[in-house]
Amino acid sequence: MRHSALIIAAIATLVLAACGDDDTDTGGSSPTTTVAAAAGDAERYCALTRELDREGEQFFASLGEDARPEEYEAAERRFITRFAGKLAELEQAAPREIDDDVDTLLAGQRRRAGLPTPTRVDEAASSAAEERIRTWEQRTCKA
Repeated sequence: MRHSALIIAAIATLVLAACGDDDTDTGGSSPTTTVAAAAGDAERYCALTRELDREGEQFFASLGEDARPEEYEAAERRFITRFAGKLAELEQAAPREIDDDVDTLLAGQRRRAGLPTPTRVDEAASSAAEERIRTWEQRTCKA
């Protein structure tokens, strides 16, 4: 089964509902890389989701099933901080069909991580956005 890079948000959502590394690296995105991703670039968006999915699986693998909710929140905060450049690039590259949903999902992820977000989003809106993104990715992004 192909995972979405945005599954990172779902991992934290599901774990928090059920119950590292402090490096501030931006995930390898330089300002020129971020600028290079054109708005609405489906190919770049799909490539970024694959990259972030791999990074997320490795990053969150160290959290055990018995981790406390605050441990997941802290891990998600470290992930968002570490990969801020790639996440910003993902938002910029999101095609028009899912642009608002990507913004909503990432705002929900930031909120769960205890980080400020310009958009107030609840869990239901974040989950609905994730489902629409997943459907779009299954149609568009090839593994």
